[in-house]
Amino acid sequence: MGNTAPTIGVSQGKVAPRGLLGDFNRHFWQLRSVARVAGIDLGEAMREGQISESDYAAIVTRCRGAGCAQACAQWLANSSGAQREIPEFCVNRAELERLRTNR
Repeated sequence: MGNTAPTIGVSQGKVAPRGLLGDFNRHFWQLRSVARVAGIDLGEAMREGQISESDYAAIVTRCRGAGCAQACAQWLANSSGAQREIPEFCVNRAELERLRTNR
């Protein structure tokens, strides 16, 4: 056995070493905010069966492992409340785009 830490898979081939995931609350609320600015209600998507509880948890976990919390916070600060496209750096972009398309 080497000195590598166990890992948790995240989207698009990116993997974060276990223990290096970002703060749950910060990422949970940033993710909801990004979705809202993009015109997506994640709670409604779950109620309508577009995503499951485990899908939602996976989306939050990918966000926590992405390492872009500062860029995300800046993007949100510049959103001015107007609906915007999901940022290129978002590891959940494809999933959020799918939810937006299926509204």
